[in-house]
Amino acid sequence: MGQRTAFADDARLTSVPVDIVMTISNWRPLYAILLDGGAIGVFQGPVCSDDLAAERLRRILPDFELTGFDLHILYSATRPIPSRIRTLATLFERELPSLIESSRLAPHTHSERN
Repeated sequence: MGQRTAFADDARLTSVPVDIVMTISNWRPLYAILLDGGAIGVFQGPVCSDDLAAERLRRILPDFELTGFDLHILYSATRPIPSRIRTLATLFERELPSLIESSRLAPHTHSERN
């Protein structure tokens, strides 16, 4: 069991024992655990904005931002790239940067859980 620094309700830093680290390949199960109060986690703004606005979730590090990451499309190197994959790659390349930027600036009303 390790010690981790966390914020108390009154915004003071405190050390707390942590005895589990969870890695999940799909964000939805972890999000359900988060909504149930069983964990803390890091999610993209569009995923949790409705629950933050409804106060079902609380942001504990409001000034903390994660750095970006590279997005890769994986495909077989031994076969021709299907046109649907080529189209998707082109769409991502052209549209994703502006979609990400607009999601940072605009309030969200869509919930992934609908």
